[in-house]
Amino acid sequence: MAVCRTRAQPRPSTRWKRRLRRECGSGAIAVETIVVVRLLAGDDARQTVRAATLFRTEETWLSKTVILDTEWDLRSLYHFRGAQPSAAILALTNLPTVRVEDPAAVSQAL
Repeated sequence: MAVCRTRAQPRPSTRWKRRLRRECGSGAIAVETIVVVRLLAGDDARQTVRAATLFRTEETWLSKTVILDTEWDLRSLYHFRGAQPSAAILALTNLPTVRVEDPAAVSQAL
């Protein structure tokens, strides 16, 4: 769940931040699959820039489900081949602002 909002939208529930604080030690922003796909596929310039800014400036958290869905989307919808999806996701998870659910399992899978 990406926590991106405009001023007109209500603040998100703090329940997610409390849960994330327990799981990854901070109030990281949980990111949806589409945000990760937009960044890695680069198919929409405006949204790619917004996703890149998010990952560069905010502490983010990726669930295993988001990582799995991203890999599937890159392979089946964007025609990434061979090790391309894994390499792109691995590069993203190595950013200093990115936290991953169960890093050992994700690293082994990639």
